[in-house]
Amino acid sequence: MCSTLPHDPPQRPPHGPPPCPRRRASPFPPPIPRQYVLHDGWTPARQIAFIEELADIGSVEGACKAVDMSQAGTYNLRRQPGAESFRKA
Repeated sequence: MCSTLPHDPPQRPPHGPPPCPRRRASPFPPPIPRQYVLHDGWTPARQIAFIEELADIGSVEGACKAVDMSQAGTYNLRRQPGAESFRKA
């Protein structure tokens, strides 16, 4: 059982499971689910790398070049179902 207050120590039985880790929210949107995952397509790692580059340089064109993907593919990706958080980024 996880403690909800930061100053309370986690409670656990002597032989029970370890306390729940505190999870921080990821700064990246969840990857957009793809019907097919291709090694040269929009893999989850490539999506995260694109968002990082976009945040760093502020240019879709530059971020596309950095992850070796086309702008047309990027705009197609953001129109896919499940891409709401990607569009916001």
